[in-house]
Amino acid sequence: MQEEWIDDCYDINYSGKIGIAAVFLLKKRNDATTNELENEKIEQALQQDFDDFTELFENMQLDVMKFGEKMKFSEAVANLENVSKKLKSENNYSCFICMFIGHGSDGCIKATDGKLDIHENILAKFMTHKCLEGKPKIFIFQACRGTKKNVKSDSSLSTLCDKEIKADGSDVLLCYAAWSGYVSYALTTNEYERGTQYLQDLHKALRMFTKPDKPQSISSTN
Repeated sequence: MQEEWIDDCYDINYSGKIGIAAVFLLKKRNDATTNELENEKIEQALQQDFDDFTELFENMQLDVMKFGEKMKFSEAVANLENVSKKLKSENNYSCFICMFIGHGSDGCIKATDGKLDIHENILAKFMTHKCLEGKPKIFIFQACRGTKKNVKSDSSLSTLCDKEIKADGSDVLLCYAAWSGYVSYALTTNEYERGTQYLQDLHKALRMFTKPDKPQSISSTN
């Protein structure tokens, strides 16, 4: 059966790097109250996601900025500012991806000494960029959003609405590994599977579209 491609696409320039992919791995601070072995497995799963996606984004012709160490709140904010400055200085990019891998709660990503507010500290920093107007902006968050457990729950996918942030939310896609109030899951029981459930499924899907004859993984709007 012949494949059908969507004609309604963003204008992506494939002559060079098509955009920036900023990938953050916020490692957990030491916590004596958690199970040491289980915590180690989770951290290994997050590291696997980080390694897999930095490689995948490079194969997708993205200019990858990776931050993979324990970060204080101020350090994470400074790194986000560096990403913002690069976008402004090189305004020929066609898209922007920002991925956070780590631990969190609803609306927040945890640093070693505090929490990054997803809307105020992350999204708001990139919503007003003139260089990103009319271009796809994708934000992916692999972190828990609460303590409820539901192994049958799918991930959460949404566009940005005006109630969430006081800025233009057009051409923005938010991707969460869990529904509001729920935990996300790591693949820690099978020695042949590594990473987190959500990101590894996403990795498999995107990898299908990174072949030389299928360069439309970001440009398609549907």
